[in-house]
Amino acid sequence: MIIKHAKYAPFILIAITIVVFFPTFFNDFQHEWDDSWTLLENPFVKDVSIESMVYHFKNFYSGQYSPVNTIFYIITYKIFGFEPTAYHAMSLLVHTASVLLLYRLMCSIISLVKHHYSTDRVKSFSFFVSLIFAIHPLQVEPIAWVSASKVILYAFFTLLACYAYVQ
Repeated sequence: MIIKHAKYAPFILIAITIVVFFPTFFNDFQHEWDDSWTLLENPFVKDVSIESMVYHFKNFYSGQYSPVNTIFYIITYKIFGFEPTAYHAMSLLVHTASVLLLYRLMCSIISLVKHHYSTDRVKSFSFFVSLIFAIHPLQVEPIAWVSASKVILYAFFTLLACYAYVQ
């Protein structure tokens, strides 16, 4: 099945992703779960210094090694403070970027493997693969639960590396 007007596929993917995950904007922090120690009580988020960053890249924090996720928290905290909606919005932003990366990656791969396919056909297949990923990621919790944001970050960087490799 070929989608007419496949050039609008990225915009449709963005819109659908936002609509599906819009309810997460109303989530609070999960104080009884991991959000307290991973974010709200994490000294590395509030007190940013060269020494603390070096320490965090060399050591585990509460049994987890996730310096990139902590940088994600630091950036969000510096801009928005401890506003839960901002953390969910940032997670959705990263997930949406991953959806668009997957779309471009699939366009590239399908074009290489099935070079006789029309551009619209390539974009249609890429759209449907990306749509499945967009609305049903491997886990819903990375977008809905702040402490699981490391999952969307590694998905984003993995897709970025794959895209760079294919290019």
